[in-house]
Amino acid sequence: MLGRFRELVHLRVSNADDKWHRNDLNDTLFLCTASSYADIVAGEKKMTSYLMRAQGKVPDGARLFRRMEDALPAISTAAA
Repeated sequence: MLGRFRELVHLRVSNADDKWHRNDLNDTLFLCTASSYADIVAGEKKMTSYLMRAQGKVPDGARLFRRMEDALPAISTAAA
C-alpha cells in the first residue's frame, strides 16, 4: 500500500501541469488503500489514470475502472 501511495504521489508531484485541489490528498490516500486491498475499484478519471500508470511498478491490486458502468460486469462476476 505504501509503495502504491509513494508512486502515485511521485507521479502527481512530477507533473507540474497538474494542480492540487482541496480533496486530492484524501483521494490519493483512500484510493491507494482501496486499490491495494479491494478486488474492484471505480474512481474518478484523474486518480484512476494515475493508479493505472503506477500499476507496473507496484504489486498487483484491484481492477481499476473510470466509470461505474464499466465496473458493473466485473462486480456481477465477482458477486456470483
